Amino acid sequence: MTRESWASANLAEIIADTVKPHAGGENRFHIEGPDLQLTPSAALAFAMALHELCTNAAKYGALSTDNGHVAIVWAMEGEGDERRLILHWAENGGPKVVPPKHKGFGSRLIERALAAELNGEVRVEYPPTGVVCTIDAPMPVGQDG
Repeated sequence: MTRESWASANLAEIIADTVKPHAGGENRFHIEGPDLQLTPSAALAFAMALHELCTNAAKYGALSTDNGHVAIVWAMEGEGDERRLILHWAENGGPKVVPPKHKGFGSRLIERALAAELNGEVRVEYPPTGVVCTIDAPMPVGQDG
């Protein structure tokens, strides 16, 4: 955000900077989506959630194995006041996922704090193939992130 004088931050840059410590020398991450500027508060919320997802993936998920990888893909859907940002985090190639018996601080941070900050919905799912997190946030035209 300092590159943008705290006025806005580019979502792709936030993602790239956040996952960089976990990227290693391999193509561990597939990152794809349109250019999108976020407000500082939305950028911080995304960075915190992505950091938590990366940490969990490195400890227990796809990034804990040599063959695991993560796809982070986002798109804008709808138009005008109905425009929404949909971002998917999907892990693959890690150990078989077992849903947690209770949600820790990080999961609550991702699902509640991020949803509240973005005035949207955040779902974390635990299919056996890898954790999937979906963020669905309103992004009306003229009011990026």
